[in-house]
Amino acid sequence: MELENFEISQFPVAKFYTLFKFITHRPLWLNILTAILLAVAILFIFIFSLNWLTHHDESKSVPSVAGKSFDEAKKILEKSRL
Repeated sequence: MELENFEISQFPVAKFYTLFKFITHRPLWLNILTAILLAVAILFIFIFSLNWLTHHDESKSVPSVAGKSFDEAKKILEKSRL
């Protein structure tokens, strides 16, 4: 391979080089600001999705099965959809 025909795109590393160049051609402060904004956005989405994920403010009453046989307790809990 001659040096005048050398191109980085001929190698598998080219994709990583392109990504590295995309990140490093900007000033460092801009990359740090972008990372902070991205982290805040992800945290914001996570915090506000917790109500949906955990079914907050929803509850079910659990019937007492103390002293019941296994089969009786199973029937009672299935009837309560637990």
